[in-house]
Amino acid sequence: MKEKIDYCKMLFGSSLFADHLKQDEEDTLWENRTFTNLKNYLEHNHSPGYAAARGTSQEVLDAGLKKSLDTLWDCADCAKLYRNKLIPSTGEWMYRGMGLPLNLFKKMTQSFPNSKRKDGIVIASIPYHHKRVVESWSTDFITSMRFTWGTQNYATWRSYSRNRIAKEWERIADEMATGKETAPYIPVVWMMKTKSRKCLFNPDFTDLLSSWQQREILRFDNSPATARVMTHHKFVDLVLNKKI
Repeated sequence: MKEKIDYCKMLFGSSLFADHLKQDEEDTLWENRTFTNLKNYLEHNHSPGYAAARGTSQEVLDAGLKKSLDTLWDCADCAKLYRNKLIPSTGEWMYRGMGLPLNLFKKMTQSFPNSKRKDGIVIASIPYHHKRVVESWSTDFITSMRFTWGTQNYATWRSYSRNRIAKEWERIADEMATGKETAPYIPVVWMMKTKSRKCLFNPDFTDLLSSWQQREILRFDNSPATARVMTHHKFVDLVLNKKI
C-alpha cells in the first residue's frame, strides 16, 4: 500500500490539481497532462469539430483521457488518495440525456409499462451500453433533460423547467405523428446509481474545473449496466402504432 501511495504522490502530489485551483503546490508534469485532458473534455466534450481542429479524432482524445482516468481511479480506489475530489457519493443517481436513434428506440419500446405519470412520462428498466469509452453524466436531472433534443438546442432549453421540457417532448411527438417533425431520434434520459460503477469525480469538483458547471461525473466502465430510461409515452405509442 505504501508503494502505491508513494507512486500516486509522485504522479499527482499531495493535493490534486493544486496549482490549477490556486493552492500552494506546484503540479507535476503528469498532473498537468491529466488536467489538460480532463479540462478539454469538460469544456468541449471532445466533439468531432473540436478534434478536427486539433488535427486528431474524438476516439484518440477519448482514449488519452481514459488512460488518465484509469490512473486516477487506481489512486482513489487502491491508495485511497484524493477521494473527496474523485469519488462521487455512494448510491447517488446520475443522469445522461440524449437523442436516442430511432432504430435503437424501437428495439426497447416493448419494455415500457402501459401506466404513465400525469405528465405523460414513462420509465423502463433496460441495459445501458456505452457509446464512448468516456461519457459525461450529471447528478442534476434537469440539466440532463435539457440535452435530450441535441446539444445545439441546449441553449434554448437551458431555462426550461422539468414540466416545460416534458411538454416540449409531447409537442415533438405530436409533430412526429403528423409528419411535421422528421428527426431520426427520440429524446430520452438514462438513469443509474453511482454505486459499483467505474466513474469518477465529485460533481462539486468538476464544477470548479468547468465553466459549464453541469454537476458532471465521468463514467468509463465498458461493461453493460442495468439502468432506467425515461421518455414520453407518446413516442412509445408512435412506434407501437407504426406511425414512425
